[in-house]
Amino acid sequence: MLCASYYGSRLFANGNRAEGQYGWVKNDLDQLTYNNSYGHFREGDLKIQSLMANAYYDIDTGSQWVPFIAAGIGWAKVDLNTPALPLGDNDNVFAYQFMAGVSYAIDDRWAVDAQYRFFGTQDATIQDADFSVNSNNLLVGLRYSF
Repeated sequence: MLCASYYGSRLFANGNRAEGQYGWVKNDLDQLTYNNSYGHFREGDLKIQSLMANAYYDIDTGSQWVPFIAAGIGWAKVDLNTPALPLGDNDNVFAYQFMAGVSYAIDDRWAVDAQYRFFGTQDATIQDADFSVNSNNLLVGLRYSF
């Protein structure tokens, strides 16, 4: 799996944060369920591009350690491509995510964080077949708030 995300974050005085996120993920396919049967592939991939608006709530602990919870909504382009089946198309769908984690404040602007993120989409229809995407992710990051 290859992934990249780009974030812009804004910190408010009341413990809330807003974030804009662009994400790109590519997964190689080796197995796919289609019409209740399995297909095995030597080639194929699933790519997802997403544009999300996320809202965070930071829990004040009175220390540099700050646990948080968050949710986001947005758009995802789901692109499925495999030469093994007559599939190779994309669909634009509603996307959502839920996050929880903890950050460590280095100073007023910089923080290191670790988080769990669940990402999901509504069904994408690709050549009359419905596909939903669900992803569980563990992330570690460096954050700058402006």
